[in-house]
Amino acid sequence: MDCNFSCEENLFRAVYPPEIKSMYWNDDGTVAPAAFIDPKGKGLSVNRSGGRSDGEVVNSMKSFKGSIIKLNVGNCLTIGLYLAYKPNKGNIYHSEIYDNQNEKLISLGKRTKMAQFAEIVKN
Repeated sequence: MDCNFSCEENLFRAVYPPEIKSMYWNDDGTVAPAAFIDPKGKGLSVNRSGGRSDGEVVNSMKSFKGSIIKLNVGNCLTIGLYLAYKPNKGNIYHSEIYDNQNEKLISLGKRTKMAQFAEIVKN
């Protein structure tokens, strides 16, 4: 795996359930733009699929509380987001999403589009 993301690849994120963070969810059960705010301002943390099936990715993230959502890389690039491959000692699939190359915090407009594209793969 390298820093090149395929448009067919997916990015996965754990999102706290409504009983812990209600602002992350809309009343109809869809994910809200707030789920894509990085509270630390370092980049939105995600796991890339890296050739794994959705089930394999979800299984690898089972220690996270809440739902697992996915975003397609092609959709992220269409929105104008910047993707960075940031593996660490414990996770070779770790990546981050930024508003652009110069700004890590994702704008509300882009977060709204991300929420529209997001798909829940595990509740």
